[in-house]
Amino acid sequence: MDVNWRRSGPWFGAAGMVVALWFYVFVGLVAPWWVVPLMVALWAALAYVGFRNFSRRPIFVLLLPFVAMLLWFAIVLAGGAWWGWQA
Repeated sequence: MDVNWRRSGPWFGAAGMVVALWFYVFVGLVAPWWVVPLMVALWAALAYVGFRNFSRRPIFVLLLPFVAMLLWFAIVLAGGAWWGWQA
């Protein structure tokens, strides 16, 4: 059975973005309360870009959750290093 990534890739990417949403919502466990709405807004912007490119660039949508998680880790690590965020 061969997987057609151009057809199923965006759906896997959308599922990955739902998983990434949990990380973005619960960032308040390690960051101040005011970071949570900013992170959710960032996630919403990434999701908007993904859904706009759902049929035009399906492979990009498949890679978008990885980009979202890299951004999340970078922001949390920078917050911990520069502003002292900790759990």
